[in-house]
Amino acid sequence: MRNIGSFPDQAQAKRFSQFLRSKGIENTCEISFNKQKNGVICGIWVHEEDQRERAERYYLEFCQNPDDPKFTTHVPQSKESERVSAIESPPHLREEIEERRPVFPVLYFFLAVCVIIFMIDTIQEMSIDKKNPTVASLVLTPLENALFIDAPISLSVYNNIIESHAPTSKDTPQQVQEDVKEMTAEVDKIPYFRGIYQWIIEKGKGEKQPTGPMFIKVREGQIWRLFTPAILHKNLLHILFNMLWLWVLGKQIELRVPRARICLLILLVGIFTNVLQYLMSGPYFLGFSGVIMGMAGFIWMRQRVAPWEGYPLSRTIFLFLALYIGALLVLQIASFFALFFGWGIFSANIANTAHIGGAIIGALLGRMPFFSWRAVER
Repeated sequence: MRNIGSFPDQAQAKRFSQFLRSKGIENTCEISFNKQKNGVICGIWVHEEDQRERAERYYLEFCQNPDDPKFTTHVPQSKESERVSAIESPPHLREEIEERRPVFPVLYFFLAVCVIIFMIDTIQEMSIDKKNPTVASLVLTPLENALFIDAPISLSVYNNIIESHAPTSKDTPQQVQEDVKEMTAEVDKIPYFRGIYQWIIEKGKGEKQPTGPMFIKVREGQIWRLFTPAILHKNLLHILFNMLWLWVLGKQIELRVPRARICLLILLVGIFTNVLQYLMSGPYFLGFSGVIMGMAGFIWMRQRVAPWEGYPLSRTIFLFLALYIGALLVLQIASFFALFFGWGIFSANIANTAHIGGAIIGALLGRMPFFSWRAVER
């Protein structure tokens, strides 16, 4: 979004904003409060960069002759109230955003938690790799065991076998991995919930794997597992991508929604996406991307139901996210058919259910007045 000018008069700002829309130039009219002049300033923000120059020309023409009849447009009352209600909002709204701008405690908290968890998990991975490098990639860290949404009995048996297998100096890495596979072959027969995705593939191949109870650890009282897969990350690129998007989207939401409600929003989206992903693929998934998509869906909906809140996220960003998720979905579908028809070992291992589910639940929460603009918490 780009600011092309401002008006001290709300009626003029409203008239010019409507004129731009009649020309196909989407814009937002925001109110700010000037403490020195003790009055309001109405800024015009153009959404698309390629429309900026044309909008600026119209702005100069309007300033030179605001009474020109060509700037008078007729907008239906329903459209007018939906699109320009920002002009009629109380003048303290923009001031509240400015007061809240320097501090983002909720954003910093989740950033810090994800980074610290990633560092601890990486140290544990390095320790396992140093102790037994030939099978390190096959075992989960203690932190992952504690934070995944579930930890089946077969997982602990599997880890114990791997960790207790000490290779001799004569063993090659290939021999070690083959030995481990033989020892853990029986472990796969221990029942645990593998998810709908795996069940469909096995059904198509005519195979029958044992299944077991769901949410074992959660039913034992470890309810944090419903959310904690979101704060785990696989590698540096994974966490960098998610934390950059958390920074971009989290700031916009925290400027406009009370902190307690932001935490509730993140928890609801995280739990919802984790449960959906667990039902689809079983317990072994991680990452904050489901929450990220929930935030994007939330902002997208707020722009439609409450445009006066002024979320400055352009259509280009939404298009990028949609294309990104679409590309991952295509890859997942290709992986599914490859496994279903036995065309080779090609597993995308992507938590697309969390991505799509996050966008949906975020949009649904965005329709709720509970998460609308609220006064600054003092």
